[in-house]
Amino acid sequence: MDDKRLWIVEAEFSNVLAQGKREGNTLLPALRDVWDGGNIQPLTKGRGMWSTHPHIALHGNITPGELQARIEAREINGGTFNRILMIWAERTCMVALPEPTDTGVVAGFARRIEDAIRWAKGTYPTTRDSRKASMTPGAAHLWESLYPALKQPHPAGDLVAAATERRAPICLRIALIHAILEKSLMITPEHIQVGYAWAQYGAATAAYVLAGMGGRARDTDKERKVLAFLDNQPGKEADRRTLINVCFKKHIDAKDLDRVLTPLVDDGALHRREVDPKAGGRKRVIYSLQRADNADNADNQQRRGFRRADIDADNADNEISPVQSPQSPHVVRNAESLIDAHCPQSPQSPHTSIENCPQCDGAGCHLCEEVPDDDIDFEDIQP
Repeated sequence: MDDKRLWIVEAEFSNVLAQGKREGNTLLPALRDVWDGGNIQPLTKGRGMWSTHPHIALHGNITPGELQARIEAREINGGTFNRILMIWAERTCMVALPEPTDTGVVAGFARRIEDAIRWAKGTYPTTRDSRKASMTPGAAHLWESLYPALKQPHPAGDLVAAATERRAPICLRIALIHAILEKSLMITPEHIQVGYAWAQYGAATAAYVLAGMGGRARDTDKERKVLAFLDNQPGKEADRRTLINVCFKKHIDAKDLDRVLTPLVDDGALHRREVDPKAGGRKRVIYSLQRADNADNADNQQRRGFRRADIDADNADNEISPVQSPQSPHVVRNAESLIDAHCPQSPQSPHTSIENCPQCDGAGCHLCEEVPDDDIDFEDIQP
């Protein structure tokens, strides 16, 4: 097969997450490889199946409750979700008998999208990567000014920071998509602004949705309680049942316990291991102090980690962000006005044509500007 393009619409994204959790399943690693521009070639014992140079887009739908129930913190930290642009969507009005959208309007949008896709496709799959997109000088200057803010860890906590780590490449990809919709190989400041607004809107969505998983703050009191409890246990370790029943006296459920233990394991303060039962039954999950000499060392390590997190959060407060971390879905929805405000309009003022313009090849166009020799590297963008 020569045409490697695929657009997947998964109305129940929870199915993807459930498949990815199965032992030996490589779906989520494959999605990460595809996002990075790699090939799909899983290791199989029998006849191998693979795909080189795939171009895949995934559109999934899931409720916040399902998302929180299906994923764990370690999966977010693994890098799958920071490759996905999370967008909060909700009903804005209630209409009992809605009128159907005019077929002429739908057909008009379809023709515009089809025209842009045909232009972007070019001679593919006969040739690949035959054209290169470039930034105008104004776009490059704006990108350089926004880049530090996009790379700053999100101030809403470690979990949200991990889920929004790739805002910068997401911003560039969206900017390129909007340039392509105008059938242009020149990315303008307006395109960068649109990409930035969408990236920040996605980060605001992640902050709101993941807040229910403890994404905003770690419970340092409970973490120190666990460390002190384990320090007084034989072997300085305990299983989950002991932690729930004895340490917290049954005043904590399994999910809340995970939110306490997972950051400690990720920081290296605790070690997690599974022990097979002696005669059937479920495996025991045991947590032990990483340093068994005393809990004070582990506690001091945690305190240093908290200080670093506080410093990162203070630095992130200086982020140039048109969308702040939302407290409610309505705050997220209000950010849509920022995206609408930045939607690029085709400039009407003429520019002097230049030689070798990638848009018009010197014939003269509304985006004709001189591109500097030290052009921006677009390896992160997959047109």
